[in-house]
Amino acid sequence: MEISDKKIKISDSGASHHATVTTPTAIPGYWSSYVKPDNIMYYQDGVGAEHQISEVGFEVMDDSISPPALTGNTDNWEPTGLESTRVVRISALGNYELRGLKPLSGRKLVLIPISGGDIKLVNNAATSLEAWRFLADNDLVVKINQAATIWYDPIDNRWRIIGYSV
Repeated sequence: MEISDKKIKISDSGASHHATVTTPTAIPGYWSSYVKPDNIMYYQDGVGAEHQISEVGFEVMDDSISPPALTGNTDNWEPTGLESTRVVRISALGNYELRGLKPLSGRKLVLIPISGGDIKLVNNAATSLEAWRFLADNDLVVKINQAATIWYDPIDNRWRIIGYSV
């Protein structure tokens, strides 16, 4: 048996398929789960507060972008597709500094230099807008084929480096 309407479909296998929606109106005493156009799942508690459902454990990262190569040190970088990906494959024409990245509140991204040169994530670079900056103890050089995992801290309004592969 398959149950379906315009917003949710439950297949014979038991999987539920959700259409993307805007934040729904709260129903007191009930919670709601939904997927917004940013492709992130949320739930709303019985008083209407919205919460992002966190990823725990294994993550499937099958979405990536490969923007045009960096041609120099870069402030306030906003590559096309950033808002809908979790992996950014960075090409560069040399070893360059990345001083700022578009803020995406609460989001986690993996940055991977794939060709051309190493990318230095510059700590709190004054040349980028404050909310676009990285916040770390020091600059971090991410070499080709290594990766840095960053998370946008919505309290401090900065990208934080939370992981690095060597």
